[in-house]
Amino acid sequence: MKRPRQILLVLLDGLRADALDTHPVFDELQRRGLFCGNLVTYAPYTTASMHALLTGVYGPRNGVDSYFAAAKFRGDVCRTLPQYWQAAGYFTAVDINNRNTIPGQGYDQVTEYDEFHPDQRFRLYQRHRELLAQARRRGKPYFLALHNLKTHTELIQKFREVYPGDREALYFADPARNAREYRGYAREMGDYLAALLADLDRSRFFQDGLLAVLSDHGCSYGERPGERMYGTYLDDATIRTFAYFIGAGFRPNDRRPGLLRTVDIAPTLLEVCGLPLAPDALAPDGLSFLREDPAERWGFVETAPLGGPHASPYAPNYHGVVSARHKMLYHSTLEQLEFFERSGPGWMPQPVDSPLAEEWLLRLCACSPPVNRKWLVKVS
Repeated sequence: MKRPRQILLVLLDGLRADALDTHPVFDELQRRGLFCGNLVTYAPYTTASMHALLTGVYGPRNGVDSYFAAAKFRGDVCRTLPQYWQAAGYFTAVDINNRNTIPGQGYDQVTEYDEFHPDQRFRLYQRHRELLAQARRRGKPYFLALHNLKTHTELIQKFREVYPGDREALYFADPARNAREYRGYAREMGDYLAALLADLDRSRFFQDGLLAVLSDHGCSYGERPGERMYGTYLDDATIRTFAYFIGAGFRPNDRRPGLLRTVDIAPTLLEVCGLPLAPDALAPDGLSFLREDPAERWGFVETAPLGGPHASPYAPNYHGVVSARHKMLYHSTLEQLEFFERSGPGWMPQPVDSPLAEEWLLRLCACSPPVNRKWLVKVS
């Protein structure tokens, strides 16, 4: 593949993988490139998810394993995607609502916007179109990351204005209504993306450009009381995501089967750009999508709930490993171990003391220090 001169990453914050049927632009993206529809994120909230995504390294190794751990990021040993592109001569920039939710190194320009201010809340496409035009006018290769927080903004507003305090129970009383409203937000994300895609076509971006469209995590409709949006549990609705890759040699109408991880994204994009891994940085936990799998991929997931019945925002307390067929979870606050096997669209509980369950528990021990301390001696 020829290294792209223009790289655009569009993050659709908190967009569920099962909401891609809300707008035809998502079908168009699938026709034009590679679609990965069964990605598993490391964490079902932005800060830990994005630090893992941009480095390919899980939280226990990169230092960011909770809501308030961004300051613990091991930037001395972790190399981010923007750092690789910056070292290769690219201008690198990001537009986001809060710079503390991503690793800060590797950017020539970081701009922030107030997601709740009406001028920026309803004119995000115009803002991003201008940032794209500015990047093009520099006349050099560039990487630009644009964050769309429509679902996050609307849900935060809803809990402030409609379901504050003791009215929260009304939200959990009607998940079907919540789903209808959320899917409306997803359609508006689709409108934004369709306009952006049309702008890229007009500028002939895909002659030498690469577009990546993805989500950092999913979102709950309130199906389980205690989880307003995401981050409390490790259900498919919040840990399952997606990604599209268009241009730079990705084949049209291609689909990557099986389960993939968001930590696979960084190694994939580095391989596409022909950039070798830095020898002085931590090796990624992920594996390029372009490589043949020696075995079934499985992902490590954990969360540090900001709220809910077992809030733990400073340290993760719910840990798991998941594949397309199996899921092992351990809740360290409850000291509860769970093992599941895929049954149709859902999961069927299985005995936790079977040889197969112990095999998956060993995998979890290898990923999670708290689980390792609790269970490794028992299972080995």
